[in-house]
Amino acid sequence: MLSVRGKLTLVYVLLILLAIQFVGFFLLQSLEEYYLAGFIKTLTSQGRVLAGLLERYPLSEAREGSNAHSNPTVYSRALALKGEPPPGVSGEVEQLLQAFGRQSGFHIGVFDASGALIATSDINPTEFERMTIGTAITRALSGNEAKEQRINPSTGERLFHFALPVTGRSGMSDEEEDATHVAGLVYVIGSLEEIYSVLGDVRSILFSATVISLVIALILGLGVARAITRPIQELTAKAALMANGNFDQVIMVKENDEIGRLGGMFNYLTTRLRETLKEISSEKARLEAVLVHMTDGIVAVDPSGAIILMNNMARRMLNVPERSEITVSEHVNLVDLVHDPDAKKAIGSYISKIREEERGLGVVDIRVPAKEGSERDRRVLRAYLAPVGTRESGRSGAVVVLHDISEEEHLESLRKEFVANVSHELRTPLAAIKSYVETLIDGALEDETVSRQFLEVVNQETDRMVRLVNNLLDLSRLEYEAPNWEKRPVNLNDIVHSSVQKIYPAAAAKQQTLEFSSLPPDARATVLVDRDRIEQVLLNLLSNAINYTPDGGRIVIRTHQCEGEVITEVEDTGIGIPEEDIPRIFERFYRVDKARSRQLGGTGLGLAIAKEIVEAHGGRIWIESAEGKGTKVSFTLPEVEPNFE
Repeated sequence: MLSVRGKLTLVYVLLILLAIQFVGFFLLQSLEEYYLAGFIKTLTSQGRVLAGLLERYPLSEAREGSNAHSNPTVYSRALALKGEPPPGVSGEVEQLLQAFGRQSGFHIGVFDASGALIATSDINPTEFERMTIGTAITRALSGNEAKEQRINPSTGERLFHFALPVTGRSGMSDEEEDATHVAGLVYVIGSLEEIYSVLGDVRSILFSATVISLVIALILGLGVARAITRPIQELTAKAALMANGNFDQVIMVKENDEIGRLGGMFNYLTTRLRETLKEISSEKARLEAVLVHMTDGIVAVDPSGAIILMNNMARRMLNVPERSEITVSEHVNLVDLVHDPDAKKAIGSYISKIREEERGLGVVDIRVPAKEGSERDRRVLRAYLAPVGTRESGRSGAVVVLHDISEEEHLESLRKEFVANVSHELRTPLAAIKSYVETLIDGALEDETVSRQFLEVVNQETDRMVRLVNNLLDLSRLEYEAPNWEKRPVNLNDIVHSSVQKIYPAAAAKQQTLEFSSLPPDARATVLVDRDRIEQVLLNLLSNAINYTPDGGRIVIRTHQCEGEVITEVEDTGIGIPEEDIPRIFERFYRVDKARSRQLGGTGLGLAIAKEIVEAHGGRIWIESAEGKGTKVSFTLPEVEPNFE
């Protein structure tokens, strides 16, 4: 798209070009008319003079005198070459034509009253007759002058033809001696090529002048356009800087014309704009300081529900990418960010009716789904909605305050889950203890054998409850307290060896093969851990492998290094875990086979404790299993230098 400077230059050049073309067109037209008029005037006057001179010659006798020769003109020229004058009237006519032809440069021919060519000035009669126009001869013989411009088809030469009658009185009666008759005609042919050659030269000169004028006009136009547009360009550049936030712009006003007054208004505008923006920025800074440091999320919406303001806390709560700006320009609707169907419906209903009804404070609980792969990011938000403005002045939208009650909900959920799980886990041993105690009270105590068996069962169930309580206390400390562990650099192979030795009798009792594939002795497998806690994890994993692997099964423990971590794997050939149970295997009190787990004395907390210990050491733990084929539990620990302090 052309700039203003380009448009001004283009208009200037086009106007100059149009003026030159207009002048050139009329100049060429005038020159052509002038030259043609002069040429025709000369040609016709020559023809008329010649016709007047020929009136005293009896053209019919000239033709009869030359009948003895088939070509009188050629015959006359032959005589002239010999130095002899042409005979009779014919020779006089030809001499006259040659004289006129040499003087004027025209081709001239004389015809008699019958239309027969008598003589020519300079060219072959046959060629002359081929050049003539029949209609012109006819008109001249009828007593009228004939003028016509034609192009010679054989040479392409532009020619002007002029034919006029020659009158005479020879052979008339006495009564008609005052009357005139057409005795013949004079036919003059003139070439227009010289005129059009001159016009072509003039046209070339005009073209060259036009090109030179256009170049000069272009240079002048650029200069003039630049002088006109320079203040506008300066104004545009400074306006662009203002649009980018630089408001310290001043236009130098040199003239008091329209552009000068525009510059003055621009300076006034920038001054007012700076003052206004300074006030707005101050207010915005105060508002942003409040919004940014609030622990609650703030969302402002217009009457349609589109978000017009949102602080970063609200973004985090609603899983929206954070940004530095408080305002939102994407025209996102608040209900589109809420994935809880009930909350979406309640918020949409509240906002849609703020214009119609007098709405008070609204309270809605929003359940925010967890981000992919992060169950801990699940949130429960309590939204407090309040309209902005009054019904009289018009509602301008609503303000939503988001308060994260996830922790309260989580604690309440944990409390309920804990009560339910503990009640369930304690019910069985307590019921067994109560049953055996009642039996002993009812008389079984007298039977020493039976009473001893019953007391052993009571003791086992009591130990089970003690283990359950101890595990609960351990898990509680891991989850809600900073662990006070003694971490030291330890070779992980030593911990694995110690754990294998402790668990070996249990495996041998079930005739199971217990294999340990450790790193080479020279390999570095140093980790910064609390030895007792990591040994607790290994013993738990090995105990599970032994308990859930049939007699004669195989259990393999491996350690290897990978990208700055030491990986430990415990793999068995046991009953395996169904695929749908694997995601929940680390939950508290979750068992795949509840009856068998209780029968084996499990509390359902071992893997949950192992997960907390590994993650507290900066590692990861996961399970791979296929039902009926066995299970592999792997965990990682960060590797450190042996002399790490």
